[in-house]
Amino acid sequence: MQTLQFRLNMMEPFWHSRLGETKIFTPPKFVIIDDDLDHAKSIAECIQGLGSSCATVIHTTESDPPKELFLGVRVIFMDLQLINKSLGNFNSHYGEIQRILTHVVNPSGGPFLLVLWTDRPEKAEGLEEYLRSNMYARAPYAKPAKICALSKIKFMLGTPKAAENLKEALQKEIAESPSIAALMHWEAEIALAADRVLTGIVDISKDRDSDLGSVLKLLANETTGTGAAASSPRRALHQAFLPLLSDQINFAAEMPDSSPTFWSKAYADAPSQAASRSQAATLNTRLHLRTAGNDKSVSPLSWGAICELETDFAWEDFGVEARDHLNCGEVFISDYVTKKVSLNWMAPKSTEVVYGPQPEKYPGMRILQIRIDAACDYAQYSGGPIPYVLATFIPVSPPGANGNEKATKLVSGATAWLSPVLNLPGLGLGYLLVDPRFSRVKGKNQAGLFKAIAYIKEQLLAQLIISIANHGARPGITRIVG
Repeated sequence: MQTLQFRLNMMEPFWHSRLGETKIFTPPKFVIIDDDLDHAKSIAECIQGLGSSCATVIHTTESDPPKELFLGVRVIFMDLQLINKSLGNFNSHYGEIQRILTHVVNPSGGPFLLVLWTDRPEKAEGLEEYLRSNMYARAPYAKPAKICALSKIKFMLGTPKAAENLKEALQKEIAESPSIAALMHWEAEIALAADRVLTGIVDISKDRDSDLGSVLKLLANETTGTGAAASSPRRALHQAFLPLLSDQINFAAEMPDSSPTFWSKAYADAPSQAASRSQAATLNTRLHLRTAGNDKSVSPLSWGAICELETDFAWEDFGVEARDHLNCGEVFISDYVTKKVSLNWMAPKSTEVVYGPQPEKYPGMRILQIRIDAACDYAQYSGGPIPYVLATFIPVSPPGANGNEKATKLVSGATAWLSPVLNLPGLGLGYLLVDPRFSRVKGKNQAGLFKAIAYIKEQLLAQLIISIANHGARPGITRIVG
């Protein structure tokens, strides 16, 4: 048993490809942790008999399970008593389970079900309470989506219908949590949609009676242009495949579902809760922004990059005329920003970073710039000047005397774009306001020196770009009304 554990710990994860290797091996969805090799084998054979892959780890006190096995895990099977089974104090067993979970669970790994092997179902409740008191607050990523207790008896080797029994037991546990069932089913649908995309691409090569590589090259060249495809074939193929994948996902969602119950339950059974402004900002930021930090970098040349203005920038570049003895930032906000929105703003108590000009009369506001461009131009690496548009960060307003939070909104008839409430690093909660008229272009070398603090993801950025395009293309005709 120790030999098996040693090999698992020492071997390089087989789905982590070295440079130039193909990524055909993926992390298992099922992982079994047990101190009994025969028991672990029995459960593994059940899962493999159902057509799924799993990893088996024999628990020892000398070493921990390798984290790499848990990168995409959805079900962890774990014996309740992994250490001295004679211990009557179950807190010791709970503590060992907590230690393993905090060690192996990937913070970005997604939801997982913890199946506790025990003949005493009440111990699952005891573990839940123990983890709630000792782990959930400091390691929320390791919190199981659900803890359930199952007895091993029905799933041992030689037991009739052992695999079917395990499948039925797991489906029952997951079905009792419709939101978990919906997420796991959605993940499976994405994988099936990707399979259909690959099948379609292979079919194209058969129809054309051409080499598969020639088809991939054609798709890459037509998607991003020959130069961009040659420079980054991986990026080009990703952009070629994404619309096909999206189409397959939408097609599957429109087809009748053989088990639609959990979808409706996940929606209908969940309580309706209005989000506070802080919660809304957190959700919007996760949905629509990627921020720098945590080993993530944001290039100022990226589509949608939110950048600081350089210290010596000229307002005239954006079409704002300088006025003698006046703060141009204050003039810009006074003349253009305050007339676009119902201005309910506040100065934050503290800011870690100051981005761009801070007009003295409007504390808390910052003037930034956003990198914009047509989607096809960005995808095809079109050369030439890179456009940026001025953006004003407007802090949220404080709650009123009654505790109500009043949102900042565009005034009627305003020709501007206003983001949903966001949480920008160093600035806090607020909105980004863009007046389409104030933009400029910079060469790649100059723009590459800008400091980016975040970038807007495609969905929200597309809305901003369309707003700017509509402003420039709005029709005007002479109309005689009789």
